[in-house]
Amino acid sequence: MREIEIHKDLESLVDAVSDQAVELISSLTSPKVALSGGTAGVLIAARVINKLSDMQRLEGVHFYLADERFVEPDHPDSNLGQILSLIENSAPEVYRFKTPGETDIQSAVYAANSELGEKFSFDLALMGCGPDGHTASLFPGHQYPDDTCIAEINSPKPPSKRISFGYSAFLNSQHVWFSASGEDKATAVSQALIGNESLPAGKITGQKTTKWFLTEELA
Repeated sequence: MREIEIHKDLESLVDAVSDQAVELISSLTSPKVALSGGTAGVLIAARVINKLSDMQRLEGVHFYLADERFVEPDHPDSNLGQILSLIENSAPEVYRFKTPGETDIQSAVYAANSELGEKFSFDLALMGCGPDGHTASLFPGHQYPDDTCIAEINSPKPPSKRISFGYSAFLNSQHVWFSASGEDKATAVSQALIGNESLPAGKITGQKTTKWFLTEELA
């Protein structure tokens, strides 16, 4: 079942998601949490980390990027780099995929799958949704192996090379929460909410909860 929350604007949405995420994370032992890029995703990720830091509850929380552009961390396109630029006074534990300076993308994915294993999942996955219904770097019409992590080498959005957690990791996760804002996402969101599995955002649900946090124009 998909739960829906409507918020008046992006700031209200970010507040709501981060508050609820911090409450859930604080109730768990050694939680694994997926963070996303994009405008809302970066703001939510930074807000969650900063709140947990202020509460002195960061220890034992394991963060991962739901997907990452295959670039160096200091590159403007790096999801991790964008998130870390908004973090105030903390050093969160974030799993890092290997970068182009270390290896090629297929080897980086192989290394991640070897480290994380076949049964990997999240306690909480904080996700976004693109105007085409993509989430993380899983795109409509693209075929992906049934692995924990996958390589996307032909992303419709630049940069073309990305590493993403795959469907199995998200579908086996306990809580999957999507955030979306902007009229350009209206069709994708409406289709995802009715469970259109041709859209990655419509295919993925959590084992315990699946929440959609939307701004008013998408209601």
